[in-house]
Amino acid sequence: MASNEIFIGKNSTINESIQELSDIIDLEKPDSVILLGDVKSSIKNISRNKWDEVPLFFKKIREKCDIILIPGNHDANIQRLVPDNITMISSTGNG
Repeated sequence: MASNEIFIGKNSTINESIQELSDIIDLEKPDSVILLGDVKSSIKNISRNKWDEVPLFFKKIREKCDIILIPGNHDANIQRLVPDNITMISSTGNG
């Protein structure tokens, strides 16, 4: 995204991030979005905010296209936050 001068600020609110990504999806019309990890910020635990924000993010983006998630090193226990209709692929290549 950076090579195409598309930036979503790391300090954006969840609603701002959802809106920015939704606008890009509306413009580009992809079949799917691939997220390359670090969906949440803390490494070991899931903060109270993330229990609400991460599922909301996936729900809103999934309404527009398929999502494939490859969890990063900050995504421990991310499967507890990801809705069933999101495809998760291990970073090692195992499903």
